[in-house]
Amino acid sequence: MVHQIFSIYIYVCLALGIFFFMIGKPIFNFILLVFSIPLENPLTILPQLSLIKAMAIMTFISFAFHRKDFINFLVGKLILNKLFISFWAIFVIATLLALDKGNILSAFTNWLMWFLILAYVWYVYEKSPNAIASVEISFIVWGFGILFLIFFIQGITQATDRLMLRGYLTPTELSSTFTCLTIITISLWAKSKLKRYLFISLIFGIIVLLTGNRSIPIGFAIFMILYLFFYSKIKKIRLIISVTLPIILFIILPFQRDSFLFNIKTRIVYSFQQMVEMIIHGETAITEEEEDYHTSIYRSSRIDSDQRNRMFKEAMEIVKRNLILGVGPGSRIFSRRWEKIAGIQRAVHSNVSEILIYYGVVGFSFYLFIVFWFLRYGYKHSSTFEGKVFCFTLVIFFVDGFFHGNYIDSVVVLILAMTGFKVRRSPEGYEHQTLNEAATV
Repeated sequence: MVHQIFSIYIYVCLALGIFFFMIGKPIFNFILLVFSIPLENPLTILPQLSLIKAMAIMTFISFAFHRKDFINFLVGKLILNKLFISFWAIFVIATLLALDKGNILSAFTNWLMWFLILAYVWYVYEKSPNAIASVEISFIVWGFGILFLIFFIQGITQATDRLMLRGYLTPTELSSTFTCLTIITISLWAKSKLKRYLFISLIFGIIVLLTGNRSIPIGFAIFMILYLFFYSKIKKIRLIISVTLPIILFIILPFQRDSFLFNIKTRIVYSFQQMVEMIIHGETAITEEEEDYHTSIYRSSRIDSDQRNRMFKEAMEIVKRNLILGVGPGSRIFSRRWEKIAGIQRAVHSNVSEILIYYGVVGFSFYLFIVFWFLRYGYKHSSTFEGKVFCFTLVIFFVDGFFHGNYIDSVVVLILAMTGFKVRRSPEGYEHQTLNEAATV
Protein backbone atom coordinates (compact mmCIF):
# COMPACT_ATOMS: atom_id res chain seq x y z
CA MET A 1 0.00 0.00 0.00
CA VAL A 2 2.78 2.44 0.92
CA HIS A 3 4.57 1.65 -2.33
CA GLN A 4 1.46 2.44 -4.38
CA ILE A 5 0.96 5.70 -2.48
CA PHE A 6 4.51 6.85 -3.23
CA SER A 7 4.20 5.82 -6.88
CA ILE A 8 1.21 8.15 -7.15
CA TYR A 9 3.05 10.75 -5.06
CA ILE A 10 5.86 10.96 -7.62
CA TYR A 11 3.50 11.68 -10.51
CA VAL A 12 1.46 14.15 -8.46
CA CYS A 13 4.65 16.07 -7.58
CA LEU A 14 5.71 16.18 -11.23
CA ALA A 15 2.26 17.35 -12.37
CA LEU A 16 2.05 19.99 -9.64
CA GLY A 17 5.60 21.13 -10.36
CA ILE A 18 4.75 21.77 -14.00
CA PHE A 19 1.48 23.44 -13.01
CA PHE A 20 3.16 25.80 -10.53
CA PHE A 21 5.76 26.72 -13.13
CA MET A 22 3.06 27.47 -15.68
CA ILE A 23 1.13 29.77 -13.30
CA GLY A 24 4.28 31.47 -12.02
CA LYS A 25 4.43 30.18 -8.42
CA PRO A 26 8.10 29.29 -7.81
CA ILE A 27 7.59 29.28 -4.03
CA PHE A 28 5.25 26.30 -4.47
CA ASN A 29 7.91 24.60 -6.60
CA PHE A 30 10.29 25.12 -3.69
CA ILE A 31 7.77 23.58 -1.26
CA LEU A 32 7.53 20.50 -3.48
CA LEU A 33 11.32 20.28 -3.35
CA VAL A 34 11.21 20.47 0.46
CA PHE A 35 8.72 17.57 0.46
CA SER A 36 11.11 15.43 -1.60
CA ILE A 37 14.26 16.20 0.43
CA PRO A 38 13.80 13.60 3.24
CA LEU A 39 13.02 11.01 0.55
CA GLU A 40 16.04 11.84 -1.61
CA ASN A 41 17.28 8.26 -1.86
CA PRO A 42 14.25 5.98 -2.45
CA LEU A 43 12.05 8.04 -4.80
CA THR A 44 13.27 7.81 -8.40
CA ILE A 45 11.63 8.70 -11.70
CA LEU A 46 14.31 7.13 -13.88
CA PRO A 47 17.44 5.17 -12.88
CA GLN A 48 19.53 8.35 -13.14
CA LEU A 49 16.86 10.85 -12.11
CA SER A 50 15.53 10.96 -8.56
CA LEU A 51 12.48 12.97 -7.55
CA ILE A 52 14.60 15.41 -5.54
CA LYS A 53 16.78 16.17 -8.59
CA ALA A 54 13.72 16.66 -10.78
CA MET A 55 12.18 19.03 -8.22
CA ALA A 56 15.48 20.90 -7.80
CA ILE A 57 15.78 21.42 -11.56
CA MET A 58 12.15 22.48 -11.85
CA THR A 59 12.55 24.90 -8.94
CA PHE A 60 15.62 26.45 -10.54
CA ILE A 61 13.83 26.94 -13.86
CA SER A 62 10.77 28.38 -12.11
CA PHE A 63 12.78 30.89 -10.06
CA ALA A 64 14.97 31.85 -13.04
CA PHE A 65 11.96 32.36 -15.31
CA HIS A 66 9.60 34.13 -12.91
CA ARG A 67 12.00 36.04 -10.62
CA LYS A 68 14.23 38.40 -12.60
CA ASP A 69 16.61 38.95 -9.70
CA PHE A 70 17.21 35.25 -8.96
CA ILE A 71 20.25 34.68 -11.19
CA ASN A 72 21.91 37.90 -10.03
CA PHE A 73 21.19 36.90 -6.44
CA LEU A 74 22.68 33.45 -7.03
CA VAL A 75 25.84 34.86 -8.60
CA GLY A 76 26.36 37.67 -6.09
CA LYS A 77 25.53 35.79 -2.90
CA LEU A 78 26.83 32.32 -3.68
CA ILE A 79 28.87 31.75 -6.83
CA LEU A 80 31.26 34.67 -6.19
CA ASN A 81 31.38 33.86 -2.48
CA LYS A 82 34.89 33.30 -1.11
CA LEU A 83 33.92 30.24 0.89
CA PHE A 84 32.07 28.77 -2.08
CA ILE A 85 35.10 29.27 -4.32
CA SER A 86 37.41 27.83 -1.66
CA PHE A 87 35.33 24.68 -1.39
CA TRP A 88 35.27 24.06 -5.13
CA ALA A 89 39.01 24.64 -5.32
CA ILE A 90 39.51 21.87 -2.74
CA PHE A 91 37.02 19.66 -4.59
CA VAL A 92 38.71 20.12 -7.98
CA ILE A 93 42.22 19.48 -6.61
CA ALA A 94 41.02 16.39 -4.73
CA THR A 95 39.32 15.23 -7.93
CA LEU A 96 42.42 15.67 -10.08
CA LEU A 97 44.54 13.71 -7.61
CA ALA A 98 41.86 11.09 -6.87
CA LEU A 99 42.88 7.45 -6.69
CA ASP A 100 39.35 6.36 -7.56
CA LYS A 101 37.54 8.50 -10.12
CA GLY A 102 34.55 6.20 -10.60
CA ASN A 103 32.06 8.17 -8.48
CA ILE A 104 33.27 11.74 -8.86
CA LEU A 105 30.24 12.70 -10.96
CA SER A 106 27.91 11.38 -8.27
CA ALA A 107 29.82 13.34 -5.61
CA PHE A 108 29.63 16.46 -7.76
CA THR A 109 25.86 16.18 -8.22
CA ASN A 110 25.41 15.64 -4.48
CA TRP A 111 27.33 18.80 -3.68
CA LEU A 112 25.49 20.70 -6.43
CA MET A 113 22.20 19.63 -4.83
CA TRP A 114 23.53 20.80 -1.45
CA PHE A 115 24.31 24.27 -2.79
CA LEU A 116 21.05 24.54 -4.73
CA ILE A 117 19.05 23.87 -1.56
CA LEU A 118 21.17 26.44 0.26
CA ALA A 119 20.57 28.98 -2.51
CA TYR A 120 16.80 28.40 -2.63
CA VAL A 121 16.38 28.77 1.13
CA TRP A 122 18.60 31.87 1.12
CA TYR A 123 16.60 33.47 -1.67
CA VAL A 124 13.16 32.65 -0.22
CA TYR A 125 14.05 33.73 3.32
CA GLU A 126 15.61 36.99 2.15
CA LYS A 127 13.45 37.97 -0.81
CA SER A 128 10.08 36.47 0.13
CA PRO A 129 9.81 36.61 3.95
CA ASN A 130 6.02 36.47 3.73
CA ALA A 131 6.32 32.97 2.26
CA ILE A 132 8.39 31.57 5.13
CA ALA A 133 5.42 30.57 7.29
CA SER A 134 3.80 28.81 4.32
CA VAL A 135 6.98 26.81 3.66
CA GLU A 136 7.42 25.78 7.28
CA ILE A 137 3.77 24.96 8.00
CA SER A 138 3.56 22.95 4.76
CA PHE A 139 6.58 20.93 5.88
CA ILE A 140 4.90 20.24 9.24
CA VAL A 141 1.74 19.02 7.48
CA TRP A 142 3.93 16.79 5.30
CA GLY A 143 5.44 15.35 8.50
CA PHE A 144 2.00 14.34 9.74
CA GLY A 145 1.43 12.68 6.38
CA ILE A 146 4.53 10.54 6.98
CA LEU A 147 3.27 9.64 10.46
CA PHE A 148 -0.05 8.60 8.95
CA LEU A 149 1.78 6.28 6.56
CA ILE A 150 3.83 4.79 9.40
CA PHE A 151 1.11 4.25 11.99
CA PHE A 152 -2.06 3.70 9.95
CA ILE A 153 -0.97 2.40 6.56
CA GLN A 154 2.25 0.51 7.31
CA GLY A 155 1.23 -0.42 10.86
CA ILE A 156 3.52 -1.35 13.74
CA THR A 157 4.04 -5.10 14.07
CA GLN A 158 5.95 -4.96 17.35
CA ALA A 159 5.95 -2.22 19.93
CA THR A 160 9.70 -2.63 20.42
CA ASP A 161 10.69 -2.09 16.78
CA ARG A 162 12.72 0.98 15.92
CA LEU A 163 10.39 3.39 14.17
CA MET A 164 10.85 3.67 10.40
CA LEU A 165 8.94 3.82 7.13
CA ARG A 166 10.13 0.57 5.63
CA GLY A 167 11.73 0.94 2.22
CA TYR A 168 11.58 4.73 2.34
CA LEU A 169 12.87 6.21 5.61
CA THR A 170 15.36 4.40 7.83
CA PRO A 171 15.38 5.12 11.59
CA THR A 172 18.38 7.43 11.08
CA GLU A 173 16.71 9.35 8.23
CA LEU A 174 13.44 9.54 10.14
CA SER A 175 15.17 10.89 13.25
CA SER A 176 16.95 13.61 11.23
CA THR A 177 13.73 14.61 9.48
CA PHE A 178 11.67 14.84 12.66
CA THR A 179 14.44 16.65 14.48
CA CYS A 180 14.16 19.29 11.75
CA LEU A 181 10.39 19.38 12.12
CA THR A 182 10.69 19.69 15.91
CA ILE A 183 13.04 22.66 15.55
CA ILE A 184 10.74 24.37 13.04
CA THR A 185 7.69 23.83 15.25
CA ILE A 186 9.44 25.10 18.39
CA SER A 187 10.42 28.23 16.45
CA LEU A 188 6.80 28.78 15.39
CA TRP A 189 5.67 28.32 19.00
CA ALA A 190 8.25 30.80 20.28
CA LYS A 191 7.03 33.39 17.80
CA SER A 192 3.28 32.85 18.09
CA LYS A 193 2.98 31.39 21.64
CA LEU A 194 0.26 29.11 20.27
CA LYS A 195 0.08 25.97 22.42
CA ARG A 196 -0.70 23.75 19.44
CA TYR A 197 2.82 24.27 18.11
CA LEU A 198 4.29 23.28 21.47
CA PHE A 199 2.12 20.16 21.49
CA ILE A 200 3.17 19.27 17.94
CA SER A 201 6.83 19.76 18.81
CA LEU A 202 6.44 17.29 21.69
CA ILE A 203 4.91 14.75 19.31
CA PHE A 204 7.78 15.15 16.85
CA GLY A 205 10.33 14.93 19.67
CA ILE A 206 8.84 11.63 20.84
CA ILE A 207 9.06 10.32 17.27
CA VAL A 208 12.80 11.07 17.30
CA LEU A 209 13.18 9.02 20.50
CA LEU A 210 11.16 6.14 19.03
CA THR A 211 13.60 5.84 16.13
CA GLY A 212 16.22 4.69 18.63
CA ASN A 213 18.73 7.34 17.55
CA ARG A 214 21.24 7.99 20.34
CA SER A 215 23.44 10.71 18.87
CA ILE A 216 20.71 13.35 18.44
CA PRO A 217 19.53 13.08 22.08
CA ILE A 218 23.18 13.21 23.17
CA GLY A 219 23.65 16.32 21.02
CA PHE A 220 20.58 17.82 22.66
CA ALA A 221 22.00 17.08 26.13
CA ILE A 222 25.38 18.59 25.23
CA PHE A 223 23.72 21.76 23.93
CA MET A 224 21.58 22.09 27.05
CA ILE A 225 24.64 21.74 29.30
CA LEU A 226 26.53 24.35 27.27
CA TYR A 227 23.49 26.62 27.26
CA LEU A 228 23.00 26.39 31.00
CA PHE A 229 26.65 27.15 31.72
CA PHE A 230 27.10 29.95 29.20
CA TYR A 231 23.72 31.68 29.30
CA SER A 232 22.00 30.78 32.54
CA LYS A 233 22.08 33.30 35.40
CA ILE A 234 21.65 30.53 37.96
CA LYS A 235 24.62 30.08 40.30
CA LYS A 236 26.93 27.30 39.14
CA ILE A 237 26.54 25.10 42.26
CA ARG A 238 22.78 25.31 42.06
CA LEU A 239 23.03 24.65 38.34
CA ILE A 240 25.16 21.54 38.81
CA ILE A 241 22.77 20.18 41.43
CA SER A 242 19.68 20.92 39.32
CA VAL A 243 21.23 19.13 36.32
CA THR A 244 22.89 16.14 38.00
CA LEU A 245 20.18 15.24 40.52
CA PRO A 246 17.51 14.35 37.90
CA ILE A 247 20.14 12.37 35.97
CA ILE A 248 21.16 10.38 39.06
CA LEU A 249 17.51 9.69 39.93
CA PHE A 250 16.83 8.57 36.36
CA ILE A 251 19.78 6.16 36.51
CA ILE A 252 19.01 4.56 39.88
CA LEU A 253 15.22 4.35 39.65
CA PRO A 254 13.96 0.95 38.44
CA PHE A 255 11.58 0.89 35.48
CA GLN A 256 9.46 -1.96 34.18
CA ARG A 257 11.31 -4.01 31.58
CA ASP A 258 10.56 -2.89 27.99
CA SER A 259 8.65 0.15 29.20
CA PHE A 260 9.29 3.44 27.40
CA LEU A 261 11.46 4.87 30.21
CA PHE A 262 13.31 1.57 30.60
CA ASN A 263 14.18 1.59 26.90
CA ILE A 264 15.48 5.15 27.01
CA LYS A 265 17.52 4.45 30.14
CA THR A 266 18.96 1.24 28.70
CA ARG A 267 19.92 2.82 25.41
CA ILE A 268 21.88 5.61 27.11
CA VAL A 269 23.23 4.08 30.32
CA TYR A 270 24.23 0.70 28.88
CA SER A 271 26.78 2.27 26.50
CA PHE A 272 28.48 4.23 29.31
CA GLN A 273 28.49 1.14 31.54
CA GLN A 274 30.40 -0.75 28.88
CA MET A 275 32.90 2.08 28.46
CA VAL A 276 33.70 2.04 32.18
CA GLU A 277 34.10 -1.73 32.12
CA MET A 278 36.41 -1.51 29.12
CA ILE A 279 38.61 1.07 30.90
CA ILE A 280 38.77 -0.85 34.20
CA HIS A 281 38.80 -4.47 33.04
CA GLY A 282 39.73 -4.27 29.36
CA GLU A 283 36.51 -6.06 28.40
CA THR A 284 32.79 -5.74 28.98
CA ALA A 285 31.06 -7.94 31.54
CA ILE A 286 28.02 -8.83 29.47
CA THR A 287 26.12 -11.99 30.28
CA GLU A 288 24.87 -14.33 27.59
CA GLU A 289 21.32 -13.36 28.46
CA GLU A 290 22.10 -9.67 27.96
CA GLU A 291 23.82 -10.26 24.65
CA ASP A 292 20.91 -12.30 23.34
CA TYR A 293 18.37 -9.72 24.47
CA HIS A 294 17.37 -7.64 21.44
CA THR A 295 13.72 -6.75 22.03
CA SER A 296 14.43 -3.27 23.34
CA ILE A 297 14.47 -0.60 20.63
CA TYR A 298 17.07 1.26 22.67
CA ARG A 299 19.39 -1.71 23.28
CA SER A 300 22.99 -0.79 22.53
CA SER A 301 25.37 -3.13 20.75
CA ARG A 302 28.38 -4.55 22.56
CA ILE A 303 31.05 -1.89 22.14
CA ASP A 304 34.09 -4.19 22.29
CA SER A 305 32.73 -5.99 19.23
CA ASP A 306 30.88 -3.03 17.72
CA GLN A 307 31.45 -2.74 13.99
CA ARG A 308 31.78 1.04 14.13
CA ASN A 309 34.95 0.82 16.22
CA ARG A 310 36.50 -1.44 13.60
CA MET A 311 35.17 0.77 10.81
CA PHE A 312 36.86 3.82 12.34
CA LYS A 313 40.17 1.99 12.65
CA GLU A 314 40.01 0.79 9.03
CA ALA A 315 39.13 4.31 7.89
CA MET A 316 42.16 5.72 9.69
CA GLU A 317 44.39 3.19 7.92
CA ILE A 318 43.21 4.64 4.60
CA VAL A 319 43.67 8.20 5.85
CA LYS A 320 47.28 7.57 6.92
CA ARG A 321 48.26 6.67 3.37
CA ASN A 322 46.44 9.66 1.82
CA LEU A 323 46.75 12.25 4.55
CA ILE A 324 46.84 15.62 2.76
CA LEU A 325 44.08 15.53 0.12
CA GLY A 326 42.53 12.11 0.64
CA VAL A 327 41.63 9.54 -2.01
CA GLY A 328 39.13 11.76 -3.84
CA PRO A 329 35.39 12.58 -3.70
CA GLY A 330 32.94 9.68 -3.76
CA SER A 331 35.61 7.00 -3.58
CA ARG A 332 34.45 3.46 -2.74
CA ILE A 333 37.82 2.45 -1.34
CA PHE A 334 36.43 2.04 2.18
CA SER A 335 33.29 0.11 1.16
CA ARG A 336 35.42 -2.32 -0.89
CA ARG A 337 37.83 -2.72 2.02
CA TRP A 338 34.96 -3.36 4.42
CA GLU A 339 33.41 -5.90 2.05
CA LYS A 340 36.58 -7.96 2.29
CA ILE A 341 36.43 -7.78 6.09
CA ALA A 342 32.72 -8.25 6.79
CA GLY A 343 31.30 -9.50 3.49
CA ILE A 344 29.08 -6.45 2.95
CA GLN A 345 29.61 -2.94 1.59
CA ARG A 346 28.93 -0.15 4.09
CA ALA A 347 29.58 3.56 4.39
CA VAL A 348 31.90 4.94 7.05
CA HIS A 349 29.07 6.31 9.26
CA SER A 350 31.05 9.33 10.42
CA ASN A 351 31.65 12.81 9.06
CA VAL A 352 35.15 12.76 10.54
CA SER A 353 36.20 9.54 8.84
CA GLU A 354 34.48 10.21 5.53
CA ILE A 355 35.76 13.75 5.03
CA LEU A 356 39.30 12.68 5.96
CA ILE A 357 39.11 9.79 3.49
CA TYR A 358 37.69 11.88 0.63
CA TYR A 359 39.43 15.24 1.14
CA GLY A 360 42.25 14.62 3.61
CA VAL A 361 43.46 17.01 6.29
CA VAL A 362 42.94 19.99 3.98
CA GLY A 363 39.25 19.25 3.47
CA PHE A 364 38.68 18.35 7.11
CA SER A 365 40.33 21.58 8.27
CA PHE A 366 37.99 23.51 5.97
CA TYR A 367 35.03 21.62 7.44
CA LEU A 368 36.09 22.52 11.00
CA PHE A 369 36.56 26.15 9.97
CA ILE A 370 33.00 26.31 8.61
CA VAL A 371 31.57 24.71 11.76
CA PHE A 372 33.61 27.06 13.97
CA TRP A 373 32.47 30.12 12.05
CA PHE A 374 28.82 28.99 12.21
CA LEU A 375 29.10 28.52 15.98
CA ARG A 376 30.75 31.91 16.33
CA TYR A 377 28.05 33.49 14.19
CA GLY A 378 25.27 31.89 16.23
CA TYR A 379 26.93 32.78 19.53
CA LYS A 380 27.35 36.39 18.37
CA HIS A 381 23.57 36.56 17.97
CA SER A 382 22.77 34.39 20.99
CA SER A 383 20.79 37.20 22.59
CA THR A 384 18.08 36.43 20.01
CA PHE A 385 15.95 33.31 19.99
CA GLU A 386 16.95 32.66 16.36
CA GLY A 387 20.62 32.68 17.32
CA LYS A 388 20.04 30.12 20.07
CA VAL A 389 18.02 27.88 17.73
CA PHE A 390 20.78 28.00 15.11
CA CYS A 391 23.44 27.02 17.67
CA PHE A 392 21.14 24.28 18.93
CA THR A 393 20.67 22.90 15.41
CA LEU A 394 24.37 23.07 14.64
CA VAL A 395 25.45 21.32 17.87
CA ILE A 396 22.90 18.53 17.45
CA PHE A 397 23.91 17.66 13.90
CA PHE A 398 27.63 18.19 14.58
CA VAL A 399 27.43 15.58 17.37
CA ASP A 400 25.28 13.33 15.19
CA GLY A 401 27.97 13.63 12.51
CA PHE A 402 30.45 11.74 14.70
CA PHE A 403 28.25 8.65 14.30
CA HIS A 404 26.58 9.22 10.91
CA GLY A 405 27.83 10.73 7.66
CA ASN A 406 25.30 13.57 7.63
CA TYR A 407 27.35 16.48 6.23
CA ILE A 408 25.96 15.89 2.74
CA ASP A 409 22.39 14.98 3.79
CA SER A 410 19.94 17.34 2.13
CA VAL A 411 17.60 17.43 5.13
CA VAL A 412 20.46 18.60 7.38
CA VAL A 413 21.41 21.27 4.84
CA LEU A 414 17.77 22.34 4.71
CA ILE A 415 17.32 22.87 8.46
CA LEU A 416 20.72 24.55 8.92
CA ALA A 417 19.84 26.95 6.11
CA MET A 418 16.34 27.56 7.49
CA THR A 419 17.60 28.36 10.97
CA GLY A 420 20.78 30.11 9.81
CA PHE A 421 19.08 32.63 7.56
CA LYS A 422 16.65 33.55 10.33
CA VAL A 423 19.40 34.43 12.80
CA ARG A 424 19.29 38.17 12.19
CA ARG A 425 15.56 38.48 11.84
CA SER A 426 14.15 41.77 13.06
CA PRO A 427 10.52 42.86 13.62
CA GLU A 428 10.66 44.62 10.26
CA GLY A 429 11.87 41.58 8.34
CA TYR A 430 15.07 39.67 7.66
CA GLU A 431 18.54 41.15 7.77
CA HIS A 432 21.08 38.62 6.56
CA GLN A 433 24.82 38.68 6.74
CA THR A 434 26.26 37.17 3.58
CA LEU A 435 28.91 34.49 3.67
CA ASN A 436 31.29 36.89 1.97
CA GLU A 437 30.87 39.28 4.90
CA ALA A 438 31.35 36.39 7.27
CA ALA A 439 34.58 35.36 5.56
CA THR A 440 36.03 38.76 6.39
CA VAL A 441 35.13 38.57 10.10
